[in-house]
Amino acid sequence: SVENSFSSREVFRPILHKAKLHPGQRISAKNIFRLLVSSEIIKSHKNCDKIQDPYSFRCIPHVHGASRDSFYYASKMVDSEINSVSDNPLVINDKTILNSGHFHAEHVAQAMDIMAIAFSELGSISERRTHYFMKGIDKSIPPFITENPGLESGYMIAHVTSTALASENKTLSHPASIDSMPTSGGQEDLVSMAPWAGYKLLNIQKNLSYILAIEMIVAGAANNIIGANLSPSKGTAPLLELLRNNCKYEIGDRSLSDEIETIRKLIITGGLLNHISKFINLE
Repeated sequence: SVENSFSSREVFRPILHKAKLHPGQRISAKNIFRLLVSSEIIKSHKNCDKIQDPYSFRCIPHVHGASRDSFYYASKMVDSEINSVSDNPLVINDKTILNSGHFHAEHVAQAMDIMAIAFSELGSISERRTHYFMKGIDKSIPPFITENPGLESGYMIAHVTSTALASENKTLSHPASIDSMPTSGGQEDLVSMAPWAGYKLLNIQKNLSYILAIEMIVAGAANNIIGANLSPSKGTAPLLELLRNNCKYEIGDRSLSDEIETIRKLIITGGLLNHISKFINLE
């Protein structure tokens, strides 16, 4: 998306992000900077009049990085819980048996809520990048990335799908851990709601995989229009080839459900990341 929207690579320079102490931000910036190495598309607009790109492109390291850090922190909480005692009562020794509340799943609930927010934000910023393409970009990319604007819908409905899923995620990311209904005559007066926190997180992750698949297909469609005379970067070339092998860009208007499902599966199985990692070392 960064490459085919004619956005800047310079904002991802690792030296810029050393000014921030967030490891996720530094890694995200470094990855994108590497992915865009040797891109003729990037070089073609090096001296353009655009001062700054929209936040959804320029602030990728900050948003994606925060989500990375949240995921890491939440995973540490879950790992600690998995390796802790959760029984009640506890037999301390042959003379001491004590009761506590180690069964309470508040750590798990809050960890799930943290990840829900992180994944929801990834979907929101991805949808914004897709939206950016829908408006058309200068004279190079027509609205909705269609060869015949006004006659064809292009990727308008794919964007509507992405928007609907991002909106659903915003509702699902409302924290479960802050809600509770007392039971057992008030004895269990504040429960964690961890099962619901985990269940809705799974829905958010599923929605996100579709949102990301749509963004990739849309960015690939943009490249299909502008990339005839300009070579992509070393990192995006294998991804674009994968997209062309699975998306019928040359046909124009068509049902996109199969293409979205195919790219989504490549995302969730790790196939897409493994393919790119053969060409670029990512963290």
